[in-house]
Amino acid sequence: MIVISAESSCDLSDDYIEAHNLTILTHYIVTDKGQFYDGIEVTGKNIIDYKQRKGAFPSSKSPKVEDYRKEFNKCLETAEGVIHITPGIQAYSSFGSASYAAKGIENVYVTDSMQISYGYGLVVKEAVRLRDLGFDAKSILKKLDAYKTRVKTYMLIQDFDCIYNVDKSVAKFEPLMKFLSAYPYFCISEDKYKFKGLVFGGRGLLYKNFSRRITRHIKSVKEKTIITSKYNSNELNEFNKMLIKFGGDEFKNIPVSRVSCSEVCRYGGNMLGMVGVI
Repeated sequence: MIVISAESSCDLSDDYIEAHNLTILTHYIVTDKGQFYDGIEVTGKNIIDYKQRKGAFPSSKSPKVEDYRKEFNKCLETAEGVIHITPGIQAYSSFGSASYAAKGIENVYVTDSMQISYGYGLVVKEAVRLRDLGFDAKSILKKLDAYKTRVKTYMLIQDFDCIYNVDKSVAKFEPLMKFLSAYPYFCISEDKYKFKGLVFGGRGLLYKNFSRRITRHIKSVKEKTIITSKYNSNELNEFNKMLIKFGGDEFKNIPVSRVSCSEVCRYGGNMLGMVGVI
């Protein structure tokens, strides 16, 4: 048996994780009160509340080298191999730490998902699918490399202090963007953040303009998922209505994935986007 392991920022549901025997390593959330486990000791709502009280988001950290090594050795007690999939190397230090931990341990393979949030989760799900079809570790890794190039994540950043985590060159224009009420959106593809443009307006107009653009990018894509750090169902319903208005019936009943605490720390409490497999 091959164990597929990933990290808490892959944003897969607890039901899916349990049903498919996934191993999940947990990220850390660091606040002025100490260090906490992502999704276990804190929630995304806690992170948003913290920002409102403190004026800044806490930081997030990947698992430690010893965390990876301990989990890899534990998995190998019952498995013939481990494939560990990390979040995108541009977003986290996970790949380097996990690769270092795997040195000297046979049959442990570390690969970068080249994605964030549920885009990362889709890569993990593809690895599970291939494992369950009976492919060996090296075949899974080869097929994953091709699959990763097909996953695209489009993300709108509405918290200006989070733009620096995505693109420092765009963050330089923060004062102007604030003045114009203009918000940047990006495409995450093959481990790169690509600046796609600015979306203008207050909330209602912002959703309208973003929906118009995103439906063009992900039109006729078979698998689509909304990703968000928002907890306001009225806002999400409004966004859904705009998607259907500009994209048609194929944008009806799209599932929603709320991002992990780690992603809220990086991309803010108002992050909104969509993942698709091209």
